[in-house]
Amino acid sequence: MQTERNAIVTQAQFAQQYREYLEKNGFLDTTIRLQKQPDGSVALPVLCNKLNQLDHLNLCDTVAPGSTCTFTLLKNPISSKKALVKSCHQRLQEELCALLKCRGVLWTEELSHDVPQVWKRHGDMIVLNESAFQAEIWKTLEPEVWHVVANAVGVRRIAKAGRISADGFRTPRVTLLLGDDAWVHHVDNGIRYTFDITKCMFSSGNITEKLRVSSFDCRGEVVVDLYAASSTEPGRPSEFRSNSKFRRGMACSLQIVERG
Repeated sequence: MQTERNAIVTQAQFAQQYREYLEKNGFLDTTIRLQKQPDGSVALPVLCNKLNQLDHLNLCDTVAPGSTCTFTLLKNPISSKKALVKSCHQRLQEELCALLKCRGVLWTEELSHDVPQVWKRHGDMIVLNESAFQAEIWKTLEPEVWHVVANAVGVRRIAKAGRISADGFRTPRVTLLLGDDAWVHHVDNGIRYTFDITKCMFSSGNITEKLRVSSFDCRGEVVVDLYAASSTEPGRPSEFRSNSKFRRGMACSLQIVERG
């Protein structure tokens, strides 16, 4: 089926001026590529609902004196690179939809809402929120569905977070869905963390706590942080040593690990 789009045609040497003007004023259709014509001129796609406004403008004098300007229809226009770029969420939803189609399962609005739009990333692992992939259909597609998710978002491992345990240690309830190793590397504020995602809570940022700790007067003291994974980072020289002036800083995460 042939498609058509409205466009303005002008000489190649004035194309950039026309493009800037049309884009600035909301006339340019950025989902379609500019198209070079056989005579060397350039066609710039314009939004259909803006065409009537352009009819009454003397574009030649307004945009580029000395230029010519005509209207045409682009046959089978090509999508712009911007329009072709898809978000991770779009790719993920399309891949999952294709997987279900192959299994003879109809894609529904409920399943669409079940696909996460955000997640935490630690190196080559993503951690999904507790609310993601709640439908029973996903369990029947394991582990293939997790391989599809990993390929769509560009990782090798997937985990899913639950609620933090109220055990005094804030132990995370994280289940590894894809992969055999739960150890991850994460860089936050220039500091590299290595931890087991299933046993250690990590809170990115925590700027309020950082500022609070950095105000302590610890001159000559040895400071030990037992909850380093919470990102209070007492040993960060630029924020803490210069203010607290402690003699030595050590950071670790205190956790109870059951041994079988």
